Amino acid sequence: MIATLTGLALIAAAGGPARVSAEALPLAEGSPRLGCLAMTSAHSLSGGEGFGGYSGMVLDQEGGELLLLADNGNLIRLSITLGEDGAVTNVAGGTAFAIHDEQDRPLKKRNGDTEALTPWPGGYLITREALDDALLIKENGDHFAITETVADLSGSDALRRNGGYEAASALGEGRALFISEGTFPTGEAAITLFDGENVIDRGRYQPAEDFAVTDIVADTKGDRLFAVERAFSPSLGPRTRLTVAPLSAAVDDDAATLIPVELGRLTLEDGTDNMEGLAFYQSSDGGENLMIISDDNFNPIQRTVLMTFRLGDTCPL
Repeated sequence: MIATLTGLALIAAAGGPARVSAEALPLAEGSPRLGCLAMTSAHSLSGGEGFGGYSGMVLDQEGGELLLLADNGNLIRLSITLGEDGAVTNVAGGTAFAIHDEQDRPLKKRNGDTEALTPWPGGYLITREALDDALLIKENGDHFAITETVADLSGSDALRRNGGYEAASALGEGRALFISEGTFPTGEAAITLFDGENVIDRGRYQPAEDFAVTDIVADTKGDRLFAVERAFSPSLGPRTRLTVAPLSAAVDDDAATLIPVELGRLTLEDGTDNMEGLAFYQSSDGGENLMIISDDNFNPIQRTVLMTFRLGDTCPL
């Protein structure tokens, strides 16, 4: 199935309107590499100057909007239409916003490499990889403003250059869970909990060999923690792994190494790229779905890929 979707977006970095188009990739239906997941849609999004670099996402189904966080301190809000089965059927116009710091200056990548995005009371919580913190941002007219540093995440030995907390998910009641991209010498990533007051070490997460965690999303009603992991090598290209684990095992006092279950794995043949953002949602027909998006690193040979997957009856948990 191949389709072409078009829309209009305003790209803040470009200082004016820019066309955004979405060209669908062929679906890899029935691929054994997808495990218990069925791919329902796959699109390659492109736009004008300043479009791309997306590492975090929040899907607002009721409002029909997709909010994307770029690693250069910009956000874009796109209109999105989902089919009954959860597949993306249309991507339309949107608006781009810069994030301003406490001195009302637009963030740049040198100010902290924004990575994770999750809903938070009064706004959204974002992480900055270079500075290893979690910030509350609120919409303020034509931009978003940093209003508070919620958590200092700099204490883990797993953190290193380009290895900070790319993954974050709100848990409700002012709590949030974070997983690092960087790993300890044993290969595990750091799990950190913000309990509303304190930052607490909550054990470790075991990604697959050569993979790193780039986003998580919690299903607090179902006691599930979904994660997306990415890998790249010159010989194999980009690879993606989607996993699930008990959420309680990541936040309990006796938390140890969390070993997730693989839901599905994608390769370049499936259209995957540098996948970094993740959302979990229930479609109108009652099915459960995952959505992922890639960070193209503002590199013309990479793509902004948006994919959706249906969780099958054989999926664990």
